[in-house]
Amino acid sequence: MRISRLIGRVVAAALLAGCSAAENPDKSTVVWPDAEHSMLVDVFKKVSDSAAQERIDYLDLRTARGLVAKDKSGMYKNLWFYYVHDFYAHVIPEDDGGYDLRPTLKGTYGYDEKDVDTAVSVGVGGNYLTGRFDKKAIAESSAAGDWHDLVGDNALYRSLGQPTGKTLADDPAHVAVANCLGDVYEASFGPKYPEKSNALLTAVGGRITSSGTPISKICALAHSRRTANTMAKEMRRDIANYPGAEVTIGKGDTPMVTMAWRNKPKPGLRPGDQTEYAIHRGGVSSRALDYGR
Repeated sequence: MRISRLIGRVVAAALLAGCSAAENPDKSTVVWPDAEHSMLVDVFKKVSDSAAQERIDYLDLRTARGLVAKDKSGMYKNLWFYYVHDFYAHVIPEDDGGYDLRPTLKGTYGYDEKDVDTAVSVGVGGNYLTGRFDKKAIAESSAAGDWHDLVGDNALYRSLGQPTGKTLADDPAHVAVANCLGDVYEASFGPKYPEKSNALLTAVGGRITSSGTPISKICALAHSRRTANTMAKEMRRDIANYPGAEVTIGKGDTPMVTMAWRNKPKPGLRPGDQTEYAIHRGGVSSRALDYGR
């Protein structure tokens, strides 16, 4: 998404000091609410199943704007940008992020960041956006003919045609991983992997608890119970680095491997910091969660 292209840093979080859960709330296990139907499945209804081999990133800009605007610690530095068209747009329009020569969306495309509520990036060039859009301004924009915008009542496709057949919501793997994450404000899905990989599909997402604490979760749909055990083993090697983390293996022959943890404003623990490892290695470890068995 946007931001996820800026991350992929090596985890550098220090081990937590040993103390009781009562003394250190980071020792208590993160509780991630279950979801029978994630809002991400509804998002996938707008994306063709031909995108199954693409990376897909989702960001709720309404939530991200509020988090970034109040951020003093750098917790949400990965949310400052989201990818749209051929450059990074800004969560907060007034913040140029150092890109002084960046063309404004409004001037070039007929709408601006403040018009966008949610952004979905598909691969390197396609976007599905929701918000409030001026059809006339977009039709008259300088880029309209080049980028083939398609605008509905509150949706905009950018270099990404509206699906006419099956969508990612018809793909069992994407639905399973989406429901594993549940309702999130940001998420990144990797491409579906070949059979020789440990995971068929992986994703990492973030949500805010009722107490205002940001938490992240990795969901990795394994090719087999054996590869699930391999991924879980590697996650557990690094579990001490992740506040409140617990690794679980689901049921069935192709179980879901999960781990959720509390975010912290330090490298490796901020929302989005684990995206690259999650979607390219099927887990949080940089050592052996690769494509091989």
